[in-house]
Amino acid sequence: MTCSSCGELANYVPCDTRKIWEFPSGAGNKVTVYHYGVHSCIAVKPTISTSAAQAAFHQVNSAKPGRMVNNHIIDAIESEKSLEEIENLNDSLLDKKSLQRKKLAASQKLDPVGHSYDAVMHYKAKVEKVLNDPYLIYKFDCEKKIVFKTSKEQLEMALQMDKGQGHLKTEACHVHGKHNHLSGYITISLVVYDANWRELAKIATMECPSESKDNIGMFWTCLNSALRQLTHDNNCQFRPHLYMFDEGGGFWASLKEQLGPDELT
Repeated sequence: MTCSSCGELANYVPCDTRKIWEFPSGAGNKVTVYHYGVHSCIAVKPTISTSAAQAAFHQVNSAKPGRMVNNHIIDAIESEKSLEEIENLNDSLLDKKSLQRKKLAASQKLDPVGHSYDAVMHYKAKVEKVLNDPYLIYKFDCEKKIVFKTSKEQLEMALQMDKGQGHLKTEACHVHGKHNHLSGYITISLVVYDANWRELAKIATMECPSESKDNIGMFWTCLNSALRQLTHDNNCQFRPHLYMFDEGGGFWASLKEQLGPDELT
């Protein structure tokens, strides 16, 4: 069998262990599973239990599945668990459909929660300490009411979009503002289609009060600043193959102001 994305041949790992299912009479929806033998295959990491997921949904009266995932990772960071433990936890929370089914069983809705400036700065410092990534909460400006977020891996993808280099060099950058993600704010997101993953990959996001030219200009400024910090190149600038915006004038006006009119041709 060949992977349709990377073209590599899959390695078959034989396993002589047998899994035996038994549904005891009168036991309702319970099942007993026996493993006969010693597994030689690679174990699949278990997902979060249904009871734990439902308890989390009920505890936060209105949490969405994505919010519950964030809360679990935040708790792990607050507890200063090791990077390996956090990565294992992240792997156990990747199955979106499973979490949606558990959310449906809990039957709750989203309840946005705000944060103070001190709380965000405290959390930013803890994130940098535990995850060793200064870009996850890269820019927080209380006066301008903006929060810019990305990561090392996402910035490396942005560099792959540069004209003439990288596997994303011919992909367009899609930038749009989402109005219902956070109450009272617009979430500006930059995403790119990754053919290897066969889905849109996020590069950066920024919460701000509006899609004005100044706010979107701040988005480009933060992105380029992060790229320069990562590459140690003061001339580094995000220049993808193609831009795709909606009809909001702030996007095009900010791009022209940041990179010049030639970038629009």
